[in-house]
Amino acid sequence: MSVQIECVSPLYKIAVVSTSRADYGIYTSLLKALKADSRFSLHLILSGMHLSQNFGMTVTQVEADGYDIVGRVPCLIENDHPQAIAEIMGTACIGFGKVFADHAFDLLFVLGDRYEMHAAALAALPFCLPVAHIHGGEETQGAIDNVLRHSMSKLSHLHFCSTKLSAKRILSMGENPDNIHVCGAPALDEILHTSVMSRKDWCTKFNIPDEPFALLTYHPETLTARNVLLDFEEIWRAVQTQDLRVVMTLSNADTGGLGLNARLHEIAQM
Repeated sequence: MSVQIECVSPLYKIAVVSTSRADYGIYTSLLKALKADSRFSLHLILSGMHLSQNFGMTVTQVEADGYDIVGRVPCLIENDHPQAIAEIMGTACIGFGKVFADHAFDLLFVLGDRYEMHAAALAALPFCLPVAHIHGGEETQGAIDNVLRHSMSKLSHLHFCSTKLSAKRILSMGENPDNIHVCGAPALDEILHTSVMSRKDWCTKFNIPDEPFALLTYHPETLTARNVLLDFEEIWRAVQTQDLRVVMTLSNADTGGLGLNARLHEIAQM
């Protein structure tokens, strides 16, 4: 009797952490590539703004795209004072730890610099779970993002950088040069394959008259104790001197963001 032995390549179990539609959009090309490659088993872990009604409950978008969501880590609360942010970080770390205890992942992808994302990288440490970090080595002024991003780089094993300068910064942290890869910004991949909405269609979708307007985006500065609303009111007074319609975008889940969003809704009703 002959014995036939068939060698089957193992599936690498890949986990990707997403905390908002912002990083989810950047991940798009990576997620598509991993899902299409038979060597990988792709799984998503969602947290942060994805699971918050205040920020659109965008978990529904991920569900609609058909990805396997193996973990949901709710952590945001109706408070964004510094103590609350610290509590959110702790809650997220506990939640990610529970997911990692239930699944034997081979690699964990994290992106950028959000504090919820940092909690995932930190929770992976005691599990000896290899971490791949996208967009490390970059710099952001006026936000705690720098500290979180650089800390995530030190918690990570593979580094996928957008520029040579970013790679140089990570190298200066003492990371293994063989694990640092300059691959560009992954969001550009999707932009190249996305049809641009016409101005008329855009205005129709958001119920905005097709006329000149100013786009106002303001996110709280998170490195100082400055009053976010006082800073915003100064900007708002300057904008009002211009004879333009203003389209405003809301703030992320950062310190002072809830109060700022409440003020933006108030202005929109004027």
